[in-house]
Amino acid sequence: DYATYGGAPLLGVQGVVIICHGASPAKAIKNAIRVAGQAVRSHLSDDIAAEFAQDGRVPA
Repeated sequence: DYATYGGAPLLGVQGVVIICHGASPAKAIKNAIRVAGQAVRSHLSDDIAAEFAQDGRVPA
């Protein structure tokens, strides 16, 4: 059930972006905001950038 997560992260940007379907119900939007909060608290963007930096492939 996609509404459980609400959306998917958009990788390749500096920050947290969650993509949702335009016709998502309220439950999906609420859960997308929850997922975004989890990504911020877990430093997802920083962790991804650090992995690329380790390999010498720092994102522009």
